[in-house]
Amino acid sequence: MAVAEEIQEQSDEEGAPAASATSVSAKALLFTILGEYVFPEQRPVWTATILKALTALGVSEKAGRQAINRANASGWIEGHREGRRVAWQLTGRIQQSMREGLERVKSIGQEPQPWDERWMVLYLSLPESHRGVRSRLYKALRWAGFGTPTPGLWINPHSRRLDETRRILERFGVSDRAYVFSAHSLEAGQDLETIVRSAWDHDEILAIYHRLLERFGRIDPGTDRDMFAAHFALVHEWQQIPFIDPALPKELLFDDRRAQQAARQLEALKESSGRQARRYWRNLMLTVDAR
Repeated sequence: MAVAEEIQEQSDEEGAPAASATSVSAKALLFTILGEYVFPEQRPVWTATILKALTALGVSEKAGRQAINRANASGWIEGHREGRRVAWQLTGRIQQSMREGLERVKSIGQEPQPWDERWMVLYLSLPESHRGVRSRLYKALRWAGFGTPTPGLWINPHSRRLDETRRILERFGVSDRAYVFSAHSLEAGQDLETIVRSAWDHDEILAIYHRLLERFGRIDPGTDRDMFAAHFALVHEWQQIPFIDPALPKELLFDDRRAQQAARQLEALKESSGRQARRYWRNLMLTVDAR
């Protein structure tokens, strides 16, 4: 399962973006713990540490243990017993997924890369029998950078993501219904800016960024535990951004950098709150390690 599906699985469980950490499923919160703290430090973590972190986010011990068991069953983590305690570490598969996800999320808000002026074009028409996978398939395509200017037609300025596109089509069993091309825009028909605006709703992307800035721009530090929960909510929303923002090359921004600037502000907020949140996490680890 690719990183888009790992994150998407959590998003589908939750429905709409969360209003608070406690409205998110325990498994989704655990996924974020693994990505935000366990993955960067590359060291095993005790069950008790995970449970204490989840408790700080409003998750009961019972629900936390169920989330750990489900993560283990999903192949995210593997446990090693030491006496009566179990230490968990990430599997190689989930580490690769998180590495890919981190690279994709980091691309949001960075200086746009020059465009090679090539599109990856996908034409995809699905019958009624595929209705059950459409939503998940379309989310995976958006994660990969695709937009749809008209029904059935998908375009992606990140033309080097062919392997990722192939994996998506194979995973959802629609390769035999897909037509994939590499193409240049020509000076005929709709102009380039109109095509881009049709494929990606820039105003909606900007509105989402502004809502997030409004929500997280006034975080009150409070205690380390309070900041841990607030930072967590921000990180959870941040990792959904690639589903809506394709990180367009600079030639396709048409001198409108407002979304990019908003993304940089959010990134700065995340880094600022992250320092205090990491301190809380490390104190949790030290407390449990000392037992």
